[in-house]
Amino acid sequence: MTSATRSTLTLLWLSVPLGACGSGTGEDLRGPLRVEREERGDTTIVRTLRGSVWGDTATLVAEVVIGELDGAPAYVFGQIAGLELDPVGRLLVVDQSERELRIFDTGGTHLLTVGRRGSGPGEFQRPDYVRATRDGRIVVRDQPFRFSVFSHDGTHLSSWLLGTGYSTSDPFFLDPQDRVLNPSSFDHLVRYELDGRSLDTIPIPRGGYTPPQLEVVGDRMRATYSIPFMPREWWRLTSDGRTLFGMTGRYALDRWEPSGRIFRIERHVEPVAVQPAEGDQAHEQITLNIRRNNAPGWRWNGPGIPAVKPPIRGVFPGRDGSIWVIRSVHAVERPDPDYEPERGNSFPTEWYEPQVADVFDAGGNYLGPVKLPENLRLYPMPVFTTEGVVASATHEIGYHQIVRYRLVKPGAH
Repeated sequence: MTSATRSTLTLLWLSVPLGACGSGTGEDLRGPLRVEREERGDTTIVRTLRGSVWGDTATLVAEVVIGELDGAPAYVFGQIAGLELDPVGRLLVVDQSERELRIFDTGGTHLLTVGRRGSGPGEFQRPDYVRATRDGRIVVRDQPFRFSVFSHDGTHLSSWLLGTGYSTSDPFFLDPQDRVLNPSSFDHLVRYELDGRSLDTIPIPRGGYTPPQLEVVGDRMRATYSIPFMPREWWRLTSDGRTLFGMTGRYALDRWEPSGRIFRIERHVEPVAVQPAEGDQAHEQITLNIRRNNAPGWRWNGPGIPAVKPPIRGVFPGRDGSIWVIRSVHAVERPDPDYEPERGNSFPTEWYEPQVADVFDAGGNYLGPVKLPENLRLYPMPVFTTEGVVASATHEIGYHQIVRYRLVKPGAH
């Protein structure tokens, strides 16, 4: 039998007015944060019972916007595949379609462009993610099988090739010693020194759950499709090298500590229903897409659309130890600006789900929700901190930009 101890703490924060308003996201965040701490075997659980540190919903305000529809080439983006902040605050942006890395200062002024199309030293074929080391070196992954390292001023320092089977769309990370941790297609992370030496492998967390999928089998092809709103496993690495892991179907985040213990963050949220028309449209959309692209006579051959959404849509570790949880909220139906009747698989309306992030500090305390701008994109992975966010965004007429947002807490101006 496993013993457990439990204690409840009420944390009073001077910055939180006790009369704070509701969040506007269907929850009451008023009053002091009240958490329950439980020790259960090798797991420490921090569970939010009520309230929040901020007392209401924070917002993001754009302070620096980079990107134009027409203009100097350095400010016109094609496909933004990676972004990063280096130790002095410069913004590193990978434009995959142009096969180059662009570097901007803190105010958004272009400083230099690194790389070009090609397969030689310092050139790129299909670059995606970029990371900066603590001393300012720049590491770029070039799909399918290469890494390149550059100095602070863009000088090519080294490159190394990867073996077959290492192509992945998952991001790579740097550990606290600035060694590369790259996911492979073999369910593990490979650790490299920056000179390309392979050191060891680390298993990617797995809980043993495989979500059901739809199958498409043709004469010369076999494909699978994910079912909308079906729970799945997720994992991320924090900036200090620890692993976050969980299931989207449960509001619980497990952080694996160096000591071997598990630090779990839990918070209760009300279930969010998949509205009948929302589920019907998702069902029809997938069916039409498969019939159009793969198998004209295909019929749905898996479980139906779930009636309830998983509480978690995504998890992003912040650079300052914070944790940002993108959670499910009620969707609204609205006209689809891209509706094209002649396509046959287009609908006059779309179901839009506002983007809301729950933010926790490194100790598991619930700071509060942040309403994310509608045009903020979660790919490539944004840079999150409790001071602000740097992310790719889509302009209202469709072209891509990079935006540096300042986080404005409730009551601040």
